Amino acid sequence: MKHASFQGLDSHLCQRIRNEHRFTFQHDGFPVVHESIINEEESYLILNFKEGQTLDNYWKTIRKGDKIRKLKELLCTLAPIFEHLRHNNLVHCDIKPSNILVSESDHGMHVDLLDFGLTLNTNEDLHDRQILFPLGYAAPELVLNQLNCIDHTSDLFALGIVIWRLFAGKLPLTHPNPSIFTNLQITHPIPEHAEIPKELFRILSKMCFKHQFSTSPNRIPYEEVQQYLLAAKDQRYRTLPEVLNDLNELNERTNWFNKVLFGNRGRN
Repeated sequence: MKHASFQGLDSHLCQRIRNEHRFTFQHDGFPVVHESIINEEESYLILNFKEGQTLDNYWKTIRKGDKIRKLKELLCTLAPIFEHLRHNNLVHCDIKPSNILVSESDHGMHVDLLDFGLTLNTNEDLHDRQILFPLGYAAPELVLNQLNCIDHTSDLFALGIVIWRLFAGKLPLTHPNPSIFTNLQITHPIPEHAEIPKELFRILSKMCFKHQFSTSPNRIPYEEVQQYLLAAKDQRYRTLPEVLNDLNELNERTNWFNKVLFGNRGRN
């Protein structure tokens, strides 16, 4: 159950609950709204219960040698969820480890996507809308509140940051100064990390592609900023199955390398 009132600091949470109650799904991996009470003073939302643990906690149980295999399984399970969002013109806008719930059984991995409080429908008029973006995961178009530029690739961008964090154990491009932190999110490419295989990093770089502004975007005409953002989005993967296809090729090349390596050692 979620509850917030418009009094005091809960007002923004109340708005998120009001937005979330619009989205109930009859599709595996999504929340179902059982009941909602929305009035001028407060908001209640009762959702179906989900088993599992958050993705970051689940990932701590994975051995290093199993991480690529488990990543592939995770993305295969997430793919129909992301595709359902894409086909319905929905952008979640809050993809992060705490909003991805993972459980495993004899039938395999199961994933649920949670918290649709920031979700936007790109078929609706987004003019003058404001959104509280998750700093550290959000794509530049969200950080700059250019909501007319968001689409499915904005969620794929955030998923790329999630994967980077799973392997590196921290967020990329952080800084204690909020303004510098925000600038890093807008314009700097994600860095390489010793715990991220180079070929996986190339996939993440494409998921998280962004324009590298040479000056602050607030000093550039709005239309020009929009052009830069749209051009950068065109360089990203369009769908999660495209990401999976390249990840499968990475696995195949890794398996081939291991066979050659260990085969040669066996003959020596």
